[in-house]
Amino acid sequence: MFSWCFLLKPDAILGSAAQGLLFAIVLLFGMLERLSNVANEITMDRNWLPLLASSSSSPPSETGIVFDLTHLNAVMLRIDLICKMVAPYTTPTLLAAASFFPPVKILLAFLGALPLIAELRLAR
Repeated sequence: MFSWCFLLKPDAILGSAAQGLLFAIVLLFGMLERLSNVANEITMDRNWLPLLASSSSSPPSETGIVFDLTHLNAVMLRIDLICKMVAPYTTPTLLAAASFFPPVKILLAFLGALPLIAELRLAR
């Protein structure tokens, strides 16, 4: 967010005290984001997956497959690992494409807002 200030001459833009304060604020936001991410993962593993496993232990679905808690944990871990592997490559590629094609900028804005809208809607 404020990292562009540090790429330029930071002493010319901000004083050393203001630069330290800005760095502390960015660091605090990073720590808060990491803590929220860990809390979200714990909530998913402890509350949401057992609920899915208990509801799917009733009659089998149309495909005849019954998902137990072990299978659901494995699938969730696989999805999480794939996202962690793919995201560092797709994000810079999309950002590079956004400089050449303006519609990609709109797509990136939409993809950034979509999870926020979904989380706010489902949090009720």
